[in-house]
Amino acid sequence: MNTPGSKWVWLCFAAAVLAGICIFSYNGLDMAVAKQIQDLPKCWHEAAKTFSSWGKGELYAVPAGLAGAGLFWFWRRHRARFWFSLFAIVAVAGSGLLNSGLKFLFGRARPPRVWPSDASYDYGFHLFHGTTAAWQSFPSGHNISAAAAATVLWFVLPRWARPACVIYVASMMAARMLANAHFFSDVLAGAFLGVVFTLALRDLMRRRKLF
Repeated sequence: MNTPGSKWVWLCFAAAVLAGICIFSYNGLDMAVAKQIQDLPKCWHEAAKTFSSWGKGELYAVPAGLAGAGLFWFWRRHRARFWFSLFAIVAVAGSGLLNSGLKFLFGRARPPRVWPSDASYDYGFHLFHGTTAAWQSFPSGHNISAAAAATVLWFVLPRWARPACVIYVASMMAARMLANAHFFSDVLAGAFLGVVFTLALRDLMRRRKLF
């Protein structure tokens, strides 16, 4: 039976599994994958940077702003569409704000651009140290924004087109790692948080029968 309580149980279970994967990845997989990626030809990194530009939160801010401008027009004639449009805006913007706070909290160093000796690279988390881009690796902002937008689209697109949402998020995860901007655990956590934030917001608004 799919009850609100069971949803939270599954969410907590998924979060626990994610935490376990991230811990495992942090203790070996992250650095191993990052080292292999850095050894790839430079053209791969440049192509990944170009693709990952589509995951910037600012990219979604423009259509979200345009949607916001049209909300008042929808309010009188299409109230359900009004609230769904607001849901889309808050999902992307809110997940971005959550990401900024978490980056500052965790202060994780990004992968090294040039592979250093163990003594010269400060690997790991440094709480409340994420004040500059170099210490804002966890979680991935591109992936949290991309996952939030893809989750919104999941409820709009026909069933046959929904796999494109999954492909887009997975591609963004790979691109951010190939661009030497994030570790595996960063992009995994970012995608998870983007989906969960959007689903939780949708559940809240539907409980209030807004759409």
